[in-house]
Amino acid sequence: MKIRTFFVLVALLSLNNCAEKIPITQLVKRDIPLKFAADENRFKLSRVLDFTMDKGGNLYVLDIDQMQILKFDSTGQFIRAIVGSGNEFGHVYRPCSIVVLDSLLVLHNIGSLEFFDLDGKYKRKIILPGRGDLSMNRRGTIVMNRMTDSYQYGNCLEVYDVKKGLQTKFRKPRSKNTGNPDSDFAFSGLTDDNRIVYVPAFEDSIFLYNTKGNLLKADGMKSIHPGTKQIPDSLIFHSEDLYVTGEQIYILRPDYKKSTDEKVYVKYIDQYDFNLQLVRTFELTESITMTVPLELWTQVYHKFVVRNNRFLFMVSEPTEHLVEYEF
Repeated sequence: MKIRTFFVLVALLSLNNCAEKIPITQLVKRDIPLKFAADENRFKLSRVLDFTMDKGGNLYVLDIDQMQILKFDSTGQFIRAIVGSGNEFGHVYRPCSIVVLDSLLVLHNIGSLEFFDLDGKYKRKIILPGRGDLSMNRRGTIVMNRMTDSYQYGNCLEVYDVKKGLQTKFRKPRSKNTGNPDSDFAFSGLTDDNRIVYVPAFEDSIFLYNTKGNLLKADGMKSIHPGTKQIPDSLIFHSEDLYVTGEQIYILRPDYKKSTDEKVYVKYIDQYDFNLQLVRTFELTESITMTVPLELWTQVYHKFVVRNNRFLFMVSEPTEHLVEYEF
């Protein structure tokens, strides 16, 4: 009887382990050259701060050295510079990020959100103090993630309505309690139904809020990648970026074996659902680096974009270029 019970327990444990096994998908890289015509020598990519894509596959690249937004078609052919540098509204000035929403291109300069059509024609502005990482959706909801600037503003997350202005502030900086000024550096994303995904960069945790600041759900992220728990917080982030689309959350994770305190390489993309359960993980065929030198008004890392079963990265070495991973 005892032997029979033993084998039943072994079988149950085996089934449980199979159920918990997370599928890993190997991704193959494809370089996408961004092409300038021979007579366009004045244009080039130098330090790309951010990029985004419209429904037609056109690419919009925010270059912080050139202080302009460059537009490319879906094949990578350069169209033109659609927003240039300047001190007045309607120009690139101390930029933080860009995003495309339907037929609008939104530029976040420090102190303002500026709206353009997809050809770069200036439409209007919203005064928005300070800097941070921006998320927007088609409902007109804006989430400002203050990240390392939270010590100045007293909150990590702020919610705005595009017409009504500031709605709420929440999530007090933990750095006041821990003494670690970097403890609130985090990535955030906004869903179409107004839920906020928040992932602290130094932790293996994930949070889901509504736009009133109420915590809907929180959970720990699975540390399935080699070396996660051996890396000191002072050396490297546990997560490098976040992208929210449809009913999925994509979290960019580093290559802990290759990264250093001066350069961070990314290697994995973890896919979570809105129950905060890990669905599967993607592994890049080779590690890539997306770091740029830190300026007073910039973020440290490029973004990545998820579109139609594709991951798109702007990679910084050996030169700025776009790569694609299809799944």
